[in-house]
Amino acid sequence: MNLKAFNKLQKKDAKKQLASICGSKKWQSAVMKGFPFKTKEDIGNAAKEAWGKCTKDDILEACEAHAVIGTSDSGEQAGMKGAMAEELEMFNQANKDYKKKFKHIFIVNATGKSSLEMLENLFERLDNDKKTELSNVAAELGNINIVRLNNLISGKDIPLDIAAPAPKAKAKPAAKKKAATKKKAAPKAKAAAKPKAKTAAKKKAAPKKKAAPKTKAAAKPKAKPAAKKKAAPKKKAAPKAKAAAKPKAKPVAKKKAAPKKKATKKKK
Repeated sequence: MNLKAFNKLQKKDAKKQLASICGSKKWQSAVMKGFPFKTKEDIGNAAKEAWGKCTKDDILEACEAHAVIGTSDSGEQAGMKGAMAEELEMFNQANKDYKKKFKHIFIVNATGKSSLEMLENLFERLDNDKKTELSNVAAELGNINIVRLNNLISGKDIPLDIAAPAPKAKAKPAAKKKAATKKKAAPKAKAAAKPKAKTAAKKKAAPKKKAAPKTKAAAKPKAKPAAKKKAAPKKKAAPKAKAAAKPKAKPVAKKKAAPKKKATKKKK
């Protein structure tokens, strides 16, 4: 693509091309105010002026659209080709330390730089304070914008290190699906809860009324038969003892009276 082809694009398509250069929406809108552009110098000056008006939030927004330095060996990071395993490990650890300290990724204009040059730059900037480092990031991003813009309008097809746009597009539909499932689940839960609560209350109240009379009636009959069974064996035992004593006393008295009558007959 050249400047002439860029100027023929519809505004929304031209803005998409600018979005591939810089992730700051404020920068994109500011540059588009001069669209279409007569010369390369005009679009270059518009890009520089727009970036000069960007705030800290705009800088951090643009920063998020970049790939981490040391994670690619093509396009703008072609200087990473041939990097030793030790260098890659050092990049990995230094990038983690940098983000932990400054809360954003390390940015450097990687075009034309070797892996060793970028690694040395990363270690040097780790010692900066946050204010100084934010100025460094803004300057590096401004240089990257100009390099990418010149490549765009000069017809140079160089792959750009862009990281953020793809994940953001995928995250939006996922959030809508979750919200839709929550709305459907809520009415089902409420409708099911109301009928179950009423039937449960009726079933619990019914057994309480039936149980009360059963327990009182069962207690009275069981207590009476138990008292009769214990009193009956005591009455039967007493008469058996008296009947056995009377018959044994009568036969002994009859045997003693018989010999007295025989003795009177012999004397006559």
